[in-house]
Amino acid sequence: MEVQLEEALDLVGHSRHNVLILIVSSTVHLAAVLDLLGFCVLVPAASCDLKLDLMEIGMLTSVPFAGYLSALPWGYYADTQGRRKAIIVSTIVGSALAIVTSFSSSFEMMLILKLIGCSFSTASITLTITYLGECTGSRHRNKYIFIMNSFNLASDFTCYALAYGILRLEFNIAIPWLSTTYRPWRLLALVMALMLALRSLMTIDHVALRVKPTFWSSVVAQTIPIFKPPLVLKTLQLFFLMSVCLSTNNVFFMWFPTMVNSFYSSMSDTQSGFCEKIISNLTNEISEDVICDDTVANNTIYSGMAFSVFFTLVNFLTSRLAKWRKIVLLSTLTISGISAVLVDIIHQPVVSMMLFIFIQLSGILTGNVASYFVDLYPTSYRGLGTSLGLMCARMTCLAGVNIVGGTIVSHCSMTFFGWAVFVLCGIAVAWFLPSDKKRIELINGV
Repeated sequence: MEVQLEEALDLVGHSRHNVLILIVSSTVHLAAVLDLLGFCVLVPAASCDLKLDLMEIGMLTSVPFAGYLSALPWGYYADTQGRRKAIIVSTIVGSALAIVTSFSSSFEMMLILKLIGCSFSTASITLTITYLGECTGSRHRNKYIFIMNSFNLASDFTCYALAYGILRLEFNIAIPWLSTTYRPWRLLALVMALMLALRSLMTIDHVALRVKPTFWSSVVAQTIPIFKPPLVLKTLQLFFLMSVCLSTNNVFFMWFPTMVNSFYSSMSDTQSGFCEKIISNLTNEISEDVICDDTVANNTIYSGMAFSVFFTLVNFLTSRLAKWRKIVLLSTLTISGISAVLVDIIHQPVVSMMLFIFIQLSGILTGNVASYFVDLYPTSYRGLGTSLGLMCARMTCLAGVNIVGGTIVSHCSMTFFGWAVFVLCGIAVAWFLPSDKKRIELINGV
């Protein structure tokens, strides 16, 4: 059946229908990622209003990743009920909870609502990758997944662009029955939630692959095979690589506004390294008398937007090299690992900031690693396998955001050196992936 599906996709060929699937999948993917990563800008803006300290900021920034704990049931649901239905349910419920989250009046309320909401919305991130891969022939599959990843990266730019336009507004509307006030950061949260809701409507008229439904008792039967020969080594390999690539990007991206804001505040000190600059203005103290300002520094927003444009362009360029995905994977991880080593050694401000950005270059590899799930797993395990891989990666992100938040002030240099070792281990594991030559020969029918 596996061979028949691949042959059918190749025989049907490529048409505007495939382009439409790419557009729909990518825009839904963008909105879901925005719901996840948008918190990195939203939480600092809300920190004064909700009286958050550094530890609480770290917890709220990382909690969207905990939504991936639901990856197992979502992977099973997609494999048994169909990708389309799973995407529609996850986006609609996720957006509804995101809207409610924008009215949070306390740290605890926001934490709980975001955790539940992301357990739905994050499912769409994984499912759209699987859906696109299964609906695209082998000749165009890698390129399309690379393009989807560009939309992933474009969500960063969208996040900062929305923040620039909305957080500059000045209004403070009392909502007595919620014991809170409606401020610009809440409007930003609402707009991002509505974007996810609108994107969910795009999936309603499109079809998706469907696997014959079975009973819930088959969850174990669906899960165990990917952790047994002959798939177990592939599973461990891909799970680890997904964890390295996603966490290296996402962990530092979630702290990007906080770190960059502190970095720019210390730009006049040209003798200190990157770590000294970012920790000099970090504090756990909150003043009770300060007048809340929801804005994020312009330099931070400009840097975030430039960061997003740069990564999107790099991803489009690497999509042209989709046939040589292993070489792209190894090269990018090497750049990321070396940058983590050098970021605090080189004291020139512009260079050290560029190195900090290059650490996060691994973010362009999400689609790269995801494409191996499609190639190496049977159809009936792709949704579940990819979901579990993303769950493992996001759990690494969850731990990583809190580890960095807990160590960056006291052990900044060691944090970056330790992460460099983590990335270098990823290079060693990636070395044993199937060669690009075999893949190219398979596509060309050699």
